[in-house]
Amino acid sequence: MEQGNTDHTSIAYVGLAILTATVLLTTFISRPVGQKVSINHRLEVDVDTINTEESRWYYNSDSAVGVIRIALYKTKSMAPYDVIHLSPDDYVDLKLKEGNNIINIRTLEKEYPKISKDSKILQLKPTTIPSPKLNSKTYDWH
Repeated sequence: MEQGNTDHTSIAYVGLAILTATVLLTTFISRPVGQKVSINHRLEVDVDTINTEESRWYYNSDSAVGVIRIALYKTKSMAPYDVIHLSPDDYVDLKLKEGNNIINIRTLEKEYPKISKDSKILQLKPTTIPSPKLNSKTYDWH
């Protein structure tokens, strides 16, 4: 009886590719989120200052409010620099522009009254504390 000669290198390459894809996906999913921001059913935001570059915005709703529209402005007179639609009990990762931002949140229901809220949020640029550098000039050894 002769046994078929299987090519184990191609099986190893496929296994290695699957392992690499799994590690990359896990790394992407488990990356740090930054600051968490919550929008309640009255369309109120729970923070006024964000200290991280990227923040995760959660929309916690009851059955009375459906999909909302979030418009991000630098100044109220200009057009929004970003518009997001968010479903109840969903989230989105946002990068706000540095400085003061005006956040307009409103409902998208067809019946009236429509609810609309404006919030001001200060986006601070994240600062890293440099590691102390020791050298002989810093300390006087005499």
